[in-house]
Amino acid sequence: MNYTLGRVGIVAKDEYNPSTAYAALDLVTYQGSSYIAKIGTTGNLPTNTTYWTLVSQRGKTAYESAQSGGYTDLEPKFESDLKTVSTKQSALSNSNKLAIDSGGTNASDAASARTQLGITLANLGAAAASHNHDAGNINSGRLGLARIPTSGTANRVLLVGGTANADPAYGQVALTSMVTGTLPIGNGGTNATDKKAAKTNLGISYNNTAGATPTGGADGDIVLVRL
Repeated sequence: MNYTLGRVGIVAKDEYNPSTAYAALDLVTYQGSSYIAKIGTTGNLPTNTTYWTLVSQRGKTAYESAQSGGYTDLEPKFESDLKTVSTKQSALSNSNKLAIDSGGTNASDAASARTQLGITLANLGAAAASHNHDAGNINSGRLGLARIPTSGTANRVLLVGGTANADPAYGQVALTSMVTGTLPIGNGGTNATDKKAAKTNLGISYNNTAGATPTGGADGDIVLVRL
């Protein structure tokens, strides 16, 4: 003959979890106490006596025992600190100014804060409202036109010397070394780089045959003939 006894021993589990399915005789801990399941259950707190049996109850802490014994002056240090912080926060919320001895400035704006902390121009020394710098000491940014030095001679331009990183200076443009390309006729030039081309561009032609009759050219051109 066979007999089914089922579960006959206690099975220890971890801390109670409401999503875990427990079977009868499962042992859990909850808030420091131990409970054994009477029947299968899920989501029912161990304090529910329909499903659980209390087997071991958490004892009192030393602080709780002292309190129950009449020793009410045994206040934990951290609670005292919390009360101190709470007092400071209350003062802050009431006046919007945290006192200097509480780590604040006792002020609601920057100027008043400096005064409250003893930071004044008299203590630091008055600073000049503006400063003058030579143009050569300005390494970046843009220099306003009003700050560019003027020239004592008319018809001069600001030139950079032939040496790299040289300081600029006022002077005249040298046509032979500073101008490239050819000057157009419309700007007073010949638009040429040699005499022959210059004469051609200016409409001046020359016939080297003695006694020849001038021919060619356009109206207004100059034709030179050898006699």
